[in-house]
Amino acid sequence: RSELRSHLRARGGPSPAGRAEVLARHIVEPQREVPIMDRCEVLVVGAGPAGLSAALGARRAGADVIILERYGCFGGTITTVGMETLGWYRYEGTEDCEGIGREMERMAERMGGTTKWP
Repeated sequence: RSELRSHLRARGGPSPAGRAEVLARHIVEPQREVPIMDRCEVLVVGAGPAGLSAALGARRAGADVIILERYGCFGGTITTVGMETLGWYRYEGTEDCEGIGREMERMAERMGGTTKWP
């Protein structure tokens, strides 16, 4: 860190426009105040099947959970790219383990959100 500080002092500090400078393996940003919008015990980044499963598992275990999603909708690649199914690799008659993924599939079936592969 002292080497990084010396380097910055020699260059006159962080860039004048307030941009982050990348030096070796460090990022130096000007000091700023960032508001805290909320607090939680578990922050899940991404609301695709894995993120939703993680959030659901953490909540069922009693944690206070927040899901942070970049695109503003649940589903991840299934939704944003149009992948057809959570279990795209399985065919009728094959077996899968139980868990939140199968729970999501059964819920989609009950809601009429599935179609059989021809």
